[in-house]
Amino acid sequence: MYYRHSEDSKRAWDKGELIRYIRISSKQEDFAKIWRWFENVFEEISNLDEHPKALNPRSPCTDKDDPIHVLKLTHNPLWDNVDFGPLWQELGEVWEEHGRGTPNLCFLTSFAKPTSMGYQLNKNNRDIFKAFHSKIAAIV
Repeated sequence: MYYRHSEDSKRAWDKGELIRYIRISSKQEDFAKIWRWFENVFEEISNLDEHPKALNPRSPCTDKDDPIHVLKLTHNPLWDNVDFGPLWQELGEVWEEHGRGTPNLCFLTSFAKPTSMGYQLNKNNRDIFKAFHSKIAAIV
């Protein structure tokens, strides 16, 4: 079986996440709750059940005349419950019907991290600072 990441790499990621939980937990009991939560999540997963689903073949996009069409969305937990297959099928049929595509259209969903309020404030502050700096530079 082929793994992209080394054992050390995977261990470092898991350890880093646990250290992050320790850092954000104000009490040891809070960390213990998170630990129990992880254990419950691992108990929910069965390799025998999940492995066949994970290996379901997808139709490859091999036709050079049909590029991959990407739907860019901002991540929202609601998207986790959406089956995009029927949406892609309907969209492909509509595109084909209107002469915009072919029967073998390939679609991909890309989720961006939601923009935080802190990021927006920092961006606004940077823009204000640049404008102020430009104004002073013009005076001097």
